[in-house]
Amino acid sequence: QGGARRKAVAPAGFRNLGATCYLNSLLQYMFFNADFRYSLLDARSESEVVQALQKVFALMLDGKRNVVDPSEFVRVTRVD
Repeated sequence: QGGARRKAVAPAGFRNLGATCYLNSLLQYMFFNADFRYSLLDARSESEVVQALQKVFALMLDGKRNVVDPSEFVRVTRVD
């Protein structure tokens, strides 16, 4: 839980996958809702969608990247 509560050093952007800017802005919005982010990162789930979103959020929280690639999340949600 401690890692999930760390603040990102600098907000990461998302790799442009084409017509996914609407999704990228929604992901940013959800990420910066701290209660949602903490709950999601602490959740245990068998869902591919939840696990992919957790990975995206973990990469954003890591703070070592300027850009996060949401391709896996886009693939499992089938929004491409």
